[in-house]
Amino acid sequence: MKTIKGIGLCSLYCNQGDWALDYALSLARRNESALNIYHILDSPYIFQRDTVYADPETKETTQVTPELLAAKDKELRARYAERLGSYPGVGFRLCEGSHEWELKKGYRRGEFDVLVIGYQGKGAVIGGATTIEKLASGFHGPVVLVGPDNAHSFHVNKKAEEILYRLNIPKDRWRPIEESSGEARPAQLAPRPVRPARHDFDAKEVAKGVVAQKWLPNRFRFG
Repeated sequence: MKTIKGIGLCSLYCNQGDWALDYALSLARRNESALNIYHILDSPYIFQRDTVYADPETKETTQVTPELLAAKDKELRARYAERLGSYPGVGFRLCEGSHEWELKKGYRRGEFDVLVIGYQGKGAVIGGATTIEKLASGFHGPVVLVGPDNAHSFHVNKKAEEILYRLNIPKDRWRPIEESSGEARPAQLAPRPVRPARHDFDAKEVAKGVVAQKWLPNRFRFG
């Protein structure tokens, strides 16, 4: 890899997620690259993604509506606005697919060269069906997990080990990802498969309460 043109961040609303954002932003600044933020709406189902969790504790569910998506988009931007500052190369994406599917597809399409995720601890479940170690170990590109104990602790997969000199990680601060022996809790099976939807919103239209389900020329988008 000659240059890092794009950084992918899988957003998590926790301390580790904030640490991951800070690291991803510093890496983007260092390489003058795009920072593409994926926020994946958790669902109790594997295929049917028009029902998602309404609360962080994943106790209540709700149907996906334009109003919900507009609110989630506004919440995502507001949470990261102060940390991102005026950096111009940031894109946001709400995703209703599985974490693994959405992130792998984004990498295949060249939307990022390195994936960064907050590491909440060994065996942490991501997407309801797999552990974060399994996702990172099986990923086709470099993955950096930030945490779990502090913002200067990093775990990397084999692809990332190959380009450590580009990742700005001190030699004594990283460890290889060790796949968890525990199994993730199974997700409920949906009665019918529904193709994951993807939405990109213009900030002005979101502010007006108008949802724009269209591709925007200067936004992070899927082709």
